[in-house]
Amino acid sequence: MTPSLCVLTAYDSRFQEVAAISLPSMHRFADAHDYAIRVVERDCGRRGGWIKIEPLLALLEDGFDYVLWLDADTVVARTDIDIRNVTHGSVDLHMTWHNPAPRPNGDPPHFNTGVMLIRASNWSRAFFTQVWEVGPLEHRWNDQATIHHALGFHEVLDMGRNREDVSKHPIARLNLTWNSIPNVCTLADPVIWHYAGMEMGARIDAMRSASRPRAQVGGR
Repeated sequence: MTPSLCVLTAYDSRFQEVAAISLPSMHRFADAHDYAIRVVERDCGRRGGWIKIEPLLALLEDGFDYVLWLDADTVVARTDIDIRNVTHGSVDLHMTWHNPAPRPNGDPPHFNTGVMLIRASNWSRAFFTQVWEVGPLEHRWNDQATIHHALGFHEVLDMGRNREDVSKHPIARLNLTWNSIPNVCTLADPVIWHYAGMEMGARIDAMRSASRPRAQVGGR
C-alpha cells in the first residue's frame, strides 16, 4: 500500500503575498500525486521558521504516514516525481544538506529545514516536541539552529563539538532537487525552488517567475 502523505505549509501576515504565489504550485503537486494538503495562516509568537513546529506536531497526530513540510517561500516547479519514492525505509526525518560555495560571512554546510519529509513516528513526535521546548537559540537560523542543536550538530552553529551520537539519529539526506536555493546551493531544473534569505521584493519577483506552469521533464 502506498504511504499516505500530507503537504503542510504555514505563514503569517507578513508572508501573505509570498504564500499567494507558492500555494498554487503546492496544490498542483498534491493533486498530481494524491497527497493531502494543509495550509495554516497564523502568528506563533516566535520569529521566522518557528511557525512550522506546532502545526507539524498537530499533523503528526492526524493519521498520515508522512508529512512534507514546505516553507511558504518555496515553489514546486515540477510535479513529475513522487517524493514517496525517495524515502529511506524507516528513516524518520529527511532534509537536504546544503554546502554553499565559500563566501564572506557565508553559511557552513548544514541541513536546511525549509523542506522536510517527516515520517509519523514516536521519534518524530518526541524530537519536534523537544525542539519546541528548547526554543530559540542565540543564532540567526531560528528553528533551524535548534533543530541542529537537538540533533547534536553543534559545530555548524559554532557551539562546540558535535555530540558523539550525531550519526545515530534516523535521518537521511534528500537530493538537492528537493530544496534548491538560487545563487546559494542550486541544482539545474529542481523539483522545488526555495527563495530563502532574499529581500522581499526580489523574492516575490523570482517566485512569480518560477511559479509559471510549464511542461514537465523526466528524471530524478
